[in-house]
Amino acid sequence: MSDTPDRTASPAPCIDIHVHMVSTREDRGVVLKKGALGDPGMRLLADLRHSSLRWNAFLEKRFDAWYLESLVRKLRMSGRVDKAVLLGFDAAYATDGRRDEAATLAIMPNDLIFEAAEKYEELLPGPSVNPYRPDAIEELERCRERGAVLIKWVPNTQLMDPADERIAPFYEKMAALGLPLLTHTGYEHAMKAPRQEFGDPRRLRLALECGVTVIAAHAGASGVHDPVEYFPFFIEMLDEFPNLYGDLAALTWINRKKYLVDMARDLPQAMDRMVHGTDYPVPVWPLFFREFLGAPRALALTASRNYFDVEIEVKLAAGMPEAVLTRAASILAL
Repeated sequence: MSDTPDRTASPAPCIDIHVHMVSTREDRGVVLKKGALGDPGMRLLADLRHSSLRWNAFLEKRFDAWYLESLVRKLRMSGRVDKAVLLGFDAAYATDGRRDEAATLAIMPNDLIFEAAEKYEELLPGPSVNPYRPDAIEELERCRERGAVLIKWVPNTQLMDPADERIAPFYEKMAALGLPLLTHTGYEHAMKAPRQEFGDPRRLRLALECGVTVIAAHAGASGVHDPVEYFPFFIEMLDEFPNLYGDLAALTWINRKKYLVDMARDLPQAMDRMVHGTDYPVPVWPLFFREFLGAPRALALTASRNYFDVEIEVKLAAGMPEAVLTRAASILAL
């Protein structure tokens, strides 16, 4: 794989719809509570920020710039990906509109998302708005005015129930504004998730019936040890709702690999409704796909610094159609 970008292969832009903002700006409202991450290894690395004065100084003064510059540099290096949707993360709210400080594990404020997108043309804003917040409708309108291309949820952690009839007006406003919803489906593993049942794709019926274009992040895929298998529910719903899509974010991990392979091999109708997403900065592991790539190619890709193109090559080798790469552009009306 060449490190020289060649953007002549596809006439439509390739958009990575699932890229996370990471910030340490507590002075700007960022929250990442100690112990918030679900994976023990990730939690240990994140919590190291509490253990070193030098590390704390780097996080406070330089981390945000380093993270965004690194992300944009990788996008510019890519020969396949043109832009990425940068995602926010709203607080948890009680159903009566009160912000639930105890339940809020993380916040990635929308203003940071918009500022990054204004600075770098490669980034598109994907803010997060909890529908239970008292100013939810006003925040939706503000986000649209500032150029939001979608709204992002992780209901399992943010504690919003997608099936709650009380949020129908929120969905109706989203539909009126033409804002798609990118929402986590399946079990949430990266962060602690008190309400895993909120990741059930069947809870998205209300949004779909209200006319919202819904992108089910991870296509309802569960992990290998999760007690409920949500993926079949997502697949069944595709026939019923033409405004339902899925993304392939994090499906290169070993615990979700089978969903990518099964869709490519046995469910071409599902692949016709998939959009491209990576879940960056979640790593990609080519060696998990060595039966498709061959061991030498898998090793070479593992050593490559071209994150976005490596992730695409792995998925293409597993059978993902090229059409997936450009589908987001039409869904986001870009």
